[in-house]
Amino acid sequence: MVDGSTTVSDNYMVTLSGSDGGEFVLPFKAAIQSILLKDTLLVDEDEEEPHTPPTETIALERVKSETLTKVVEFLKHHENDPMPEIPHPLPHDTFEQNVGNDWYQNFFDVENMPAPLLFDLMRAGNYMNIKSLLDLACLKVTFMLNGKNEEEIREILNLPAMTREEEERARIQHPWIFEFEGTNN
Repeated sequence: MVDGSTTVSDNYMVTLSGSDGGEFVLPFKAAIQSILLKDTLLVDEDEEEPHTPPTETIALERVKSETLTKVVEFLKHHENDPMPEIPHPLPHDTFEQNVGNDWYQNFFDVENMPAPLLFDLMRAGNYMNIKSLLDLACLKVTFMLNGKNEEEIREILNLPAMTREEEERARIQHPWIFEFEGTNN
């Protein structure tokens, strides 16, 4: 609080449970960065206080505990300092240059965040309606795929190769996908 006072919700903790049973506790203020959690906790759009203290665990059946660990880490990191908007158009050519902040670089480092976990994090950010997390994860994927050929993209996205029939159907239904075939751009 700017004036040094505390609110009732400063003492509230929210418990989340992942689809595989892992439980995570985080401060109310961190939790309401997620629109899903904010709506679940019955917070009015113009208010930052719950109508009643959260007492029950919020089950997130679409989010695995491994992913929820990263979501909670992100929310806690931004509890008192919202993530700045990602500039458009992007001013730089790499993820690291665009985010600049060491915390984001470490959070999304391939050692800490292998591709399958990154994609799960994107789905969690979308499901839980955490725009800043979703935007940042999408930015990371954008730079992961940038400059890659078809086979490299298939491998990163874990996509099976198309059969000849599937490719012919795709060329007819979605010709724009193949517009840059054979170019290095």
